[in-house]
Amino acid sequence: MMLICYIIAIAALLCWLVFLCRPDRFYQYTHIFVPIDQLASPSLPESTMEWPMVTVIIPARNEESVLPYTLPSVLNQEYPQLEVILINDQSTDQTQVVAQAIQQTTNGQRLRILQGQSLPAGWAGKLWAVQQGIQEAKGEWILLTDADLVYQNLHTLKSLMQHALQKKQDMVSLMARLQTQCFWEKLLIPAFLYFFKMLYPFKRVQEKNSKIAAAAGGCILIQRSTLDAIGGIAAIRDALIDDIALARAVKSQGFAIQLMDGPTLISYRGYANLSGLWKMVTRSAFTELKYSYLRLFGCTLGLLLLFFVPILCLFIPLISGICQWPIAVLGGFALILMSITYDPTIKYFELSRIFSLTLPLAGLLYLAMTLDSARQYIWGIRCKWKDREYAKQVKHEPKKS
Repeated sequence: MMLICYIIAIAALLCWLVFLCRPDRFYQYTHIFVPIDQLASPSLPESTMEWPMVTVIIPARNEESVLPYTLPSVLNQEYPQLEVILINDQSTDQTQVVAQAIQQTTNGQRLRILQGQSLPAGWAGKLWAVQQGIQEAKGEWILLTDADLVYQNLHTLKSLMQHALQKKQDMVSLMARLQTQCFWEKLLIPAFLYFFKMLYPFKRVQEKNSKIAAAAGGCILIQRSTLDAIGGIAAIRDALIDDIALARAVKSQGFAIQLMDGPTLISYRGYANLSGLWKMVTRSAFTELKYSYLRLFGCTLGLLLLFFVPILCLFIPLISGICQWPIAVLGGFALILMSITYDPTIKYFELSRIFSLTLPLAGLLYLAMTLDSARQYIWGIRCKWKDREYAKQVKHEPKKS
């Protein structure tokens, strides 16, 4: 029995050693987007740029509480050719009234407000709203952004466009910083980004010879011709994980994509308790596993090995006697390697270093959410997001155009 424990403990330690030495260094923050006005020496003077027209598409469903803080930050972007289309996606609150009030303010002339039509069969709600906005868009480039994001820097769009043109990227995306105010946000939000980077290393996303594709749905700048080439938003109309589906569709057609961290792009939406975060994850966790029970089984074993085994190893000497202290050492080294890889994420969110030690708890909670997501699917429970129900049967693979 103890031999099996030693084998499992060594396996966990080796896994974390492999993660630490991965060539892509997924846990490091080397792909951070910096607006041009924050650079010591901008690489290209503004006078030499020919700025293409950009249409910003904002799907808004029941966003009355955040729009006063977020929408002006988009309208006030210092970009010469800009139109903003907000789609009131069948809201049941005062989203329409708030948006109209903002329209009367400075730079409000850039804003057009569309009344979203009823959701047709075969479409995910957000994507249907986006589709309606794109149908009215005049821009050569499209910026898909969420209604809860604050663009803290007024040069974000200009800098993002310059980056796309200089680097010859067909689609660039920024990962917004989510709030980490309450305990549950501090525990789970950094871990969310850490796990996302583990699955979709930003370096590999950019490599053309890599099959890994990802984007952050809150901020995606894509060339209109690129979007048309993949069949438009209709190509991924039923995707729950729409940002990953769009990235895969774009990259599979040979277009260049890039994903970066955007520390000046802040989500205004917070999660005051565990329940809100739980719903966010369970909505799409089993979808990410492609509704595969085999993948679920492998995911469960993997997360237990990574996060439960090192903790268990620390307590085995208390159960089996002090002579088993070497197994505690193995578990301790695994926890040290784990915290080393997690520490850059904690620094990025400007949290206390003590949270570098909380990854095992966060990992086990995400495992519980994933299992609950599968339970809801098995029991036929329809997930609910922004007062709209979704059947957990939509696939996130892009359709062939």
